[in-house]
Amino acid sequence: AVSFDSSWKTRGFYFNLGFGSAISALTKKILDYELLNRICEKCARWSAKRREENLDDYQKWYDSHKANCRINHTGSSQSMEPAAAKLIWNRSVEKHKLCYTTFIGEGDSKCFQQVCEM
Repeated sequence: AVSFDSSWKTRGFYFNLGFGSAISALTKKILDYELLNRICEKCARWSAKRREENLDDYQKWYDSHKANCRINHTGSSQSMEPAAAKLIWNRSVEKHKLCYTTFIGEGDSKCFQQVCEM
């Protein structure tokens, strides 16, 4: 059995940084985790510089930056928790040689439903 839980940087319905983890119910050890970002500080700085006015400079910078860009989630804040759960469950066999069979989670999240639909 695996317990899934998540947290995010700010309270409320709009957040840019989320964290999900899978914890073994037997050993209480973290099996896997996923950090999801909706923003990148470096990209935000370019946005503040009005990238449209400096499109050529921006494109050169972005080409060198995109491999290290921290944005890895483009959905809504509310979709971060199920997205993290799906990523963790999808790679469980490959990464840990484990097939998670029992999901323990909060009753108010959509994670269980999303994982079952995979």
